[in-house]
Formats: sequence, C-alpha cells, structure tokens
Amino acid sequence: MRIEIKKMGINGEGIGYTPSNKPVFVEGVFVGEVAEVEIIEETQKYARAKVIKRLKNCEDRIKRVCNVEKCNACSLMELKAKKQVELKRQTVAQSLYKYAGISLDKIERITYNPSLFHYRNQLKMPIQMVDGVLCCGMYLPNSNVFVPVEACKVHEKVLDDRRKEIEKILNKHECQAYDKKSKKGYRTLVLRHLDGKFQCTFVTGKDKISEAVLEDIMALPGMVNVGQSINTERGSEIFGSNIRILRGEKGIETNLLDTRLFISNRSFFQLNTEQTKQLYGCVRKLLSDEKYHLIVEAYSGVGGLSLVVRDLASKIIGIESIPEAVENANYNASLNAADHVSFVVGDAGEKLKELTQEYHDIDALVVDPPRTGLSDEFLGCVLHSLPKKIVYVSCNLSTLGKDLAVLQKKYRVEKVIPFDMFSHTPLVENVVLLTRKG
Repeated sequence: MRIEIKKMGINGEGIGYTPSNKPVFVEGVFVGEVAEVEIIEETQKYARAKVIKRLKNCEDRIKRVCNVEKCNACSLMELKAKKQVELKRQTVAQSLYKYAGISLDKIERITYNPSLFHYRNQLKMPIQMVDGVLCCGMYLPNSNVFVPVEACKVHEKVLDDRRKEIEKILNKHECQAYDKKSKKGYRTLVLRHLDGKFQCTFVTGKDKISEAVLEDIMALPGMVNVGQSINTERGSEIFGSNIRILRGEKGIETNLLDTRLFISNRSFFQLNTEQTKQLYGCVRKLLSDEKYHLIVEAYSGVGGLSLVVRDLASKIIGIESIPEAVENANYNASLNAADHVSFVVGDAGEKLKELTQEYHDIDALVVDPPRTGLSDEFLGCVLHSLPKKIVYVSCNLSTLGKDLAVLQKKYRVEKVIPFDMFSHTPLVENVVLLTRKG
C-alpha cells in the first residue's frame, strides 16, 4: 500500500490516510514523505502500518547521529531541529483543538531546548550480561531483545561517562546480571547528576551489595550516595517497595532559581535541568501579577514549583501521594526558610476537597499531574470550589486536552506555552493559564 504522510501524531508517528479517509499510523516517516507500507493492525477507526520502503523523503530529513538505530526513543532524530519544533507546535495546536476547541492564537511560540544533545540529567538503564561482560543497555520496543548502549546522545555526557566507570567496577568485582530463576543479580542502574554531584541506585534481586563495590563507587568524584532497591517482581515498575541508602547522604541537593532542593533517590525531578529553570520561571511569571492569600499545588513532588513561587502568597500547600516526596518537600521548605509553605500526603482529589472545606477560597491552583491527567474527582472539586486562577503543567497532550475541555465549563484558557524539553523525541511539555469566567 502506498501512502503519503500528512501530519505527525502525538507519539511521533507519521499519519497518512487510506482512500476511504481512515487514518494510518506509521513509525519512522515524517510529514511530506511517501512510503510503501504494510498494514499490521486495523480497527474500524484507524490502522497501523510498518514501512516497507520509503519512496520519497522530505527535504528536512537528515542523517541520524546516533548508532543505536533501533532504540526508537528519539524518533525525530533524523529530522532537522527547526522542523522538529515546528511540528511539535502544530501537534499541540491540532490536539488541543481536537479535544477542547482551543484556537491557534492561544498557543504561543514553543520555548526551544538550549541543548539539542546531552540534556538529560538522569538515566535508568537495564543491566545484562553480553559475552560474559556485564553492561547497561536497553530493550527494543515491545520486546525482550537487549541491546548494549555504548553512549546515549541525550544523556548528559558526564552522566554517561560515570555510568561506564560504574560498569567497570561491577565487572572488576565479577558482579552478575539479574537471573529470573535465582532472583539474584543486578537488574537496573539508576544514576542522577545535578550540579556536579551524582546519586546512584541499583535495582537488584535478593542480593547484598559487597563492601568492595560500595567503596569503589563512593570513591568516584562527586558521588553523593549509593542506594539499593530490591525488586524481584515482573512488570514495568523499576523500583521495589523501597530504596535503602547503603553509603553516603540520604539525597542530593541542587539550586534552582534561588531555591534549594534536596532530592532523595526515589523522588521525581524534571529530567532537563536548564529547561526546568525556564518552565518554572514561566509558571512564576504567570502568577506574579498579584499577591495571593492561598496557593495550592497538586502533584507537588519535592515541592520545587511551590517553593519557586513562595514569595507570592501568604500560604502555600502542596499535595502529593508519595510519602517520601512529601518528606523531601517539607524538608525543602525548611531549607528555604519558608514556614508558610507545607506539604501533605494524600490523593489529590480527596485532599483538594478537604482544603476547600477548610479554607473556602483558593486564589490559585497549580497542577502538574502524571501522564494520566486529572481524576474526575479532582476536576469535580475544582469546578465546585472555583479557584480564581489555574496554572496547568502537562506532558500529555491527549489528557491535557480532555481536562481542558471539562475545565472550560467555568474557566477561560488564556494562553498555552509549549516547551521543547526533550529534543529528538515527540514529547512536549505545556504550561496553560486558565482564569475563572465572570
């Protein structure tokens, strides 16, 4: 079947159409290209296909600079950077118009990533034995096929260099990769780098990491701690039920927009440090036109956003479901002498309802939910309590669009500001400002 690609999907796939106007999703092709494809899945509403042969390349296609060709994480790497950004903005516009009827004039120019390569401050890489040598790599999409990775073009270079040093240490001490039968061995390496400091976590089976391994890793320059999480379960979850710090400090400290943040090994932190500064600065700017009595942040993580805007309100309360992150966040409030900022553990919808009953009026609500978006309970509570202003940060266009469609019953979308956080991938982070109607 011959097909011409007309637009890009939110996951970076090309989209063409059959003669009956059914959309066909095809990975590995870009807008303006023509390809011979084979249908591999078909439903009443859409089809998926794989490329047999590209018949026409678009003028913006370039040579791939990464030698891990089958990774598929950086699905836009063979496209000029300027074209990537242009297509991402178009995708934002198409998705938000489709789900929420938001017009193009509401969507501002995309904020460029200052670093096209080596921007990611954390790696999470599975470990396997290849020809008797333990190494880090990746699994091909939707498979158990392991591919060693010598270097990644989007990881910070210093992060990849440190990872290779850790691999050498593990091999020096004859460490073994995880074995499903014995439930022993090294399974995943999680390594984070912030401000010249490193945080290392091993996900293992029922192993005790030797003192010799710990000593050698802690001797590496800038290493703050080594943690271990035991996980013998099958599934996509990387960590086990907890992480135990075996050597070093309990977490790593960084400074973001004059805000000190202490981050434990398990806590989430934005993966592109420089773009995070711009994104958090954007949220602050959207809120800085007035002073508030109460700001509530839902899905607050380690409290970064709440603390960046700490001088804009008399009281700030963050809601987060992960106890360890809340512990981090409250400690971060004390680090910044922000006695008026506090964080509570709980479901976002349930806690927002409680806070609404306790405080009656919420001046501003900041939300940065996971990819699943806002729950029905949370949306219902927002439409009942009606905060004056909402700043919604999202990494998922479909759930963002659906949530905005609901919120528009009582709110006006003032602007959408896209951020290119992850160059060469289809991912776009968006900051949306909503104000209460009337």
